[in-house]
Amino acid sequence: MKRKTIQLMIATVAVTFIVTSVSAFQALIRVRFAKGKSSTTLSGTVGRYGKKEYILRGMKGQELWANVSSVCESVTLDVIDNGTGQSLTDPVTEYRDELPGTDDYVIRVQNDDLPSCRFTLKVGID
Repeated sequence: MKRKTIQLMIATVAVTFIVTSVSAFQALIRVRFAKGKSSTTLSGTVGRYGKKEYILRGMKGQELWANVSSVCESVTLDVIDNGTGQSLTDPVTEYRDELPGTDDYVIRVQNDDLPSCRFTLKVGID
């Protein structure tokens, strides 16, 4: 009887770990601009304490800009240098700065409070 209980506990822990790991994994969404354009508008939904991550290539000296809008005040963005993993800003709703190097950059849209929030993300490179 004890053996079955232990096996059941181990199986429960393993399933919980797998479900948590799979739900925590989220692929980066590659940002693509229409031919002849240098900006785009994206939209989505982010759950409570969730995030959605977009990635785009930028060249040293180019200016990257992004802004996120939502009826939820808890939705912000963060820009991360994918090569170094370094955040270029604290969570904000608007970002504009010259890129420090040629690399992929991650724009993370995050929700720090409400259950589920729709957002619009505008992003471009000049």
